[in-house]
Amino acid sequence: MRSNKVKSQNQKVMVGGYCGIIAGLCFLFGMLVYVCFLMEYSFGDINEPFASQVRTMAEHALLLYGWYFIIYIVFGLALLGFQIGIQPYLKVGGLQQACAVLGYLWVGLTLTTGMLANVGNTMILQVVSFDSSSAMYLWYALQMLIDGLGGGHEIVGGVWMLTLGAALISFNIYGLGLKVLAFIIGSIGVLSSAPGLSMLGGAFGLGCIVWFLIIGALMIKHTSKRYA
Repeated sequence: MRSNKVKSQNQKVMVGGYCGIIAGLCFLFGMLVYVCFLMEYSFGDINEPFASQVRTMAEHALLLYGWYFIIYIVFGLALLGFQIGIQPYLKVGGLQQACAVLGYLWVGLTLTTGMLANVGNTMILQVVSFDSSSAMYLWYALQMLIDGLGGGHEIVGGVWMLTLGAALISFNIYGLGLKVLAFIIGSIGVLSSAPGLSMLGGAFGLGCIVWFLIIGALMIKHTSKRYA
């Protein structure tokens, strides 16, 4: 019985490790697409003319749909798997519970943002054909929702990362360096919500890429050794 329980736990950890790698790759994909392509069009910038935003949405609808789907929907589902998989490596108690609640909250926010973004963009393109004024106000409202739910700041992800760093048990595979890195990344995420510091969201994303890829690989390696 105990053997089956341990095996089930190891399987959850391994799946969580793969989900961590997927989460890191989602961050990487999102940043690459934005920097290499969307930044050129200032997409999502409310200071830019609405007409240029609609043109970008219409001409690159499939790319934008895929971009939002991967950075929010796929990432949210990967984060869910990672949160479940990392549980055995967290200190039992209040920190573990707080980490779980914040993780699931972040999952909910990212999934909601992704669905709103894709449905909202499609609706705006439909409305603009017969009422450009209403479409413009709808676009502004959509940007506010996307930014407010997480696209414009990383406070929930930052606090989750801080809690996760504090809750991680110091196994051999999880050295002090990873915990310190979690605290640094989490602090950057929290600070990104302060007025005038939204640019720190990019640094938070870069940190998450490194952290998720490393810890995901270590989780897989750790469970693979147990199966060997």
